[in-house]
Amino acid sequence: ALPSATMAPDAATPAAVTALVHALGAGGNAFLTQHEGRALAARDAAAELFAQLSASDAARGVALPLPGQLHTAGLDAEQVWMQIEMQMAPLLAKCKAALKHLKP
Repeated sequence: ALPSATMAPDAATPAAVTALVHALGAGGNAFLTQHEGRALAARDAAAELFAQLSASDAARGVALPLPGQLHTAGLDAEQVWMQIEMQMAPLLAKCKAALKHLKP
């Protein structure tokens, strides 16, 4: 679970995610206004989470287009999201295949 702005961060929580949580101290309302600090924190958190996912055991043996590389500089949220979707498509396909094997 992600830490709240009032909780001490978990040792397993990436630093960039913790920074984003603190930048969003106002809660969901923080997304209603533009703020470069929050935008940078969100980009950093997305990049760090993407790097962790692409380096995870689940990604082992999957040919990811650019493993560990999520480019966020100069991109808007939609462009970053599309990049994540395209790069994670092979991993998602692997997960779906694994789930099919679990069905009785």
